[in-house]
Amino acid sequence: MSTQTASKSELGIHWESPVLMYACFLGGIVFSILHHVFNASLHGQSVLDDNEQQWVQRAGTAIAFLVKLLFTTATGTAYTQWFWYRMRESPKTLKIADILFGIVYQPFTFVYIRVWAHHLPLAFLAIVTW
Repeated sequence: MSTQTASKSELGIHWESPVLMYACFLGGIVFSILHHVFNASLHGQSVLDDNEQQWVQRAGTAIAFLVKLLFTTATGTAYTQWFWYRMRESPKTLKIADILFGIVYQPFTFVYIRVWAHHLPLAFLAIVTW
């Protein structure tokens, strides 16, 4: 008689989501420091013409966009992981599942305060993501 044990992948434990979450978080920190260093290096310098100023603004905006993108990806991944953890922990009605998962697409679902009061970690991650 042989006993079979479930592997981690069969249990739903994968390495991709945690790696994506931590890589995006660290990337967000690196790019935010880069943004600060970029702006600090330009402090006190005079602008030669409008074209140079526009390229400086474009570069700063691009770096800031990357920071926002990376942090949003990290918190969105954390939100999705916590959402599925809560769904497996205890069954929810379809309406509550729709409210909890819909926050990623529709911020108007914050009006369901009673639902969010019972799911504070999800509410926190949703607020940070938005």
